[in-house]
Amino acid sequence: MAKAVVAMAMLVLVLACYAEAACSNNYIQLAGCLNAVSSSAGYPGSSCCTAVSHFKNDVNCLCSTLVAAKNAGVIRNMPNALTVPKRCGFKNNIPKNFRCAGYKVGS
Repeated sequence: MAKAVVAMAMLVLVLACYAEAACSNNYIQLAGCLNAVSSSAGYPGSSCCTAVSHFKNDVNCLCSTLVAAKNAGVIRNMPNALTVPKRCGFKNNIPKNFRCAGYKVGS
């Protein structure tokens, strides 16, 4: 029984590390969204929405990637950047009242 508990704890730890490692925060993959983040209106374009679609099931990774882009000076207007998933049609993939960097996302 004790071995099973230890094995289960190790599995949970490995999965948690994998999930964390799976998000690279590589904001270069969102390069097609640079024009879209300068405004909060309109469809961001297919290349941007295709890039964002890779994050649609991991909104936390999208958030940390956008924060990395902001910290690197690539994104200057975080509120506009956070409207992109909704404008790409991924509103249902964002949990209600989700916050990223202090901003509400998808409202």
